[in-house]
Amino acid sequence: MYKIIDNQTGLAISEHLTRKLAQNKADRLDNIYGAVRYIVQNTPRVFSLEDIEASIEASTGFCVACGEESDCIEPDARNYPCEGCGKDEVFGGEELIIMGYVE
Repeated sequence: MYKIIDNQTGLAISEHLTRKLAQNKADRLDNIYGAVRYIVQNTPRVFSLEDIEASIEASTGFCVACGEESDCIEPDARNYPCEGCGKDEVFGGEELIIMGYVE
């Protein structure tokens, strides 16, 4: 997920957008104001502690790119391929905690 940030104020204009939609919206806003004022940022995905604890016990992991849960993932797994989006962004529960992906 991505968000649009106003470069002058630092405030988020829109959140929870796909990359393409966020970039198109930022480009339209830039055209309105005649300057590169809006930037697109990746919104870090976070998981609940309960979900991560359950994933450690069930040997599953989560993709930080799309959020999909994957089976047969060790708690210390890093950069495993995601069956959902295909990116190498699946991590085990212990790694997610260490990396700060817990809310």
